[in-house]
Amino acid sequence: MKKIIVFLGALIVVFGLAACGRGEDSIVIGVDSDSMGNALVEAWNTQFPEREGEVTFRNYGSQNGLDSGMQGLELAQGDAPDIALVIDNEVIGREGVLADIDDELFDRVAPQTHPIWEDINTRGKFFLPAVYDGMAFSWNETMWTEWGYDLTDTTGSGLPDIFDTWESIWAIADTYGMNVSDRPTFDGNPILEFFPISVDEMWSGYPQLTAGGWQLYGDGDFSEPGFETPEFLLGLEFLQAWSETAMSIDETGVKLQADQMGWRWDGYLDGEFPLSLVGTWMPVAESMEDEE
Repeated sequence: MKKIIVFLGALIVVFGLAACGRGEDSIVIGVDSDSMGNALVEAWNTQFPEREGEVTFRNYGSQNGLDSGMQGLELAQGDAPDIALVIDNEVIGREGVLADIDDELFDRVAPQTHPIWEDINTRGKFFLPAVYDGMAFSWNETMWTEWGYDLTDTTGSGLPDIFDTWESIWAIADTYGMNVSDRPTFDGNPILEFFPISVDEMWSGYPQLTAGGWQLYGDGDFSEPGFETPEFLLGLEFLQAWSETAMSIDETGVKLQADQMGWRWDGYLDGEFPLSLVGTWMPVAESMEDEE
């Protein structure tokens, strides 16, 4: 059995009211799965039996696209769902697509959501955080144990002592060096990357840039992303330090170049990396069962 341990991290998913309502008596909620839609409709009908049928749902799709996300709301206008679940990198700054949420409704719902709503509602009451749709730091326990590593956590950090800092992870990679024949193997294949990172994909590439405490538009001014700050420089220095290690090589023993570091998290479940981020869309439990 391949055992994968997950260390929690998170991303916010939000609900917003479409600015151009459909003008009908029923309320249509846009969600990205039938199971979520059915659950919301059932909850409404149970709590308000006298108004049963007034809430319906559409499998709208939460990711940004022509028929989904914030872009879908912009294009559909009056045909958009009245309330939409959105997973989007650019919700802030596009509030013109949404209607301001009524104060009474907002005051009832906001205390039951994550307090991040205070940070994302910078220009009015437009967004209500609904759930965490997280990417998490994790490790393949089977792989590390097979290599003879002690995975004890004596510091209470939630991570084994051997890789509870980036410096310690880099040191492990450097121990094996750049020769493919010297790299550890798993299922007969050499491990070419210890932790895959992305430098050309804005969502999964963001964490490395925050290593020094930088946040995009951290002061709330959307004309100042904060690139000319010491914190952003520290993030770049973190990437520079990473590049000087043996963390990521190709099949010939050459360090991976920036344009080779795109989205490739899914290979983690196939045993390509000992450490990685995992997302809610990745079938971690099923992968562990398949390896039994």
